[in-house]
Amino acid sequence: MDGLYNHIAPFYDLIDLPFELIYYRNMRSRWLSGLRNHRILEIGVGTGKNLKYYHSSNKVTAIDQSRGMLSIASKRLKKLNSGHIELSFQAKLPWPLPRNFTVAVATFVLCTMKDPQPVLQEIWQHLVPGGKLIIFEFGRSKNPSLYTIEKAINPLTKTLFGVDFDRKPTVELLNGRWKILDINWVLGDMIYQAVLERE
Repeated sequence: MDGLYNHIAPFYDLIDLPFELIYYRNMRSRWLSGLRNHRILEIGVGTGKNLKYYHSSNKVTAIDQSRGMLSIASKRLKKLNSGHIELSFQAKLPWPLPRNFTVAVATFVLCTMKDPQPVLQEIWQHLVPGGKLIIFEFGRSKNPSLYTIEKAINPLTKTLFGVDFDRKPTVELLNGRWKILDINWVLGDMIYQAVLERE
């Protein structure tokens, strides 16, 4: 998957632009900009579109397994001149990072994984007890009309982004180590935001 994102990194923001303007930008602003005084781990920072929403009172470590995506995120970060954010290349598990984060963020990352359990376990390891995981994600719609659309575009989304609409949403794949605190549906039940709490 890292090879895929290295190849599409120069074009990723352009490909993603319609959804960014209509949905994602508002989601980032609503659920990330209010975070204060947290130690934040962002998983799959991509081209860094979340970075400007993190308040300066937070200490942010943003990781990705694609050097191509991180290169663009680095350019975005330089423009922000934000000393409270650091980028980190992490090619594989386990991540050699502190285990004291109070919040983890994964925006449209877990839904690109056929099996998110190893990454969920790794996130769990790096959060303090009671720490929160905020996810943005695509899900398999239970609405027949929406699912017809998902099924039609699924070959393209799997090729471009790794998103498989035939996979169950991550919130339906959790084990007992996570508690769902909140779910907010953004586009029917195709796009949602959720807050999970580590036991």
